[in-house]
Parts: sequence; structure tokens; C-alpha cells
Amino acid sequence: MLLFNSSLTTEKDKPGSHQNIWEPFTKFVLEECLAYTGIPIVFIGKDAQKYTKYVTPLTHGHIFEIEHPAAAARNNAKWDTQNVFKTVNKIIKENNKYTIDWLDTVPF
Repeated sequence: MLLFNSSLTTEKDKPGSHQNIWEPFTKFVLEECLAYTGIPIVFIGKDAQKYTKYVTPLTHGHIFEIEHPAAAARNNAKWDTQNVFKTVNKIIKENNKYTIDWLDTVPF
């Protein structure tokens, strides 16, 4: 599965400042590398969700969009994941017979 962030680098104190730098690479990965794989992709946050235009739902199938956890933190709210991680685990288990341990419980 791919947890997608719109930029892998940024200038200090300038969120999103490198988005234009990363867009060609991101477009290539989404259109050429993942196009027909069926790998679940989770676009986290509004900036990442702009890249759904490079994924065709008919050929891909498992595309999810959720809010960024930072948005929830700014609003002093619980992060609404829309149960996407449970859904992804179900898809992965159906296709590959294993699941991901998301560490969704506090181990200590």
C-alpha cells in the first residue's frame, strides 16, 4: 500500500514549498508504476488529494482520501481516518493472506 504525501521535502517553515519539484516524480509513480497494480493508495490531506487526477479508478480500484492528521491536531479534534486502515487490511488480506500491524493501540 502507498501512504501518499504531496512532497517528500520542504524548506524550513514553508510547508508545500517543494510540491512543484515533486509533482513530475509523483505523476510518474502514480501513472506508470502503480497504474494497474491494485495497490491501495491513501491520499492524506488536501495537498495529496490533488494528485488523484493521476490515478484512474477503473484501472486501479483502491483509492482513498482522508484528512491529514495535522488538520485534526490544529482543530484539537480526533483524526478521522474513516476506518481506511481496516479497509486496507481487508483488501490486503483478501489478495495476499496477510495484514499490516498499524500499531493502532498504545503498546505501553
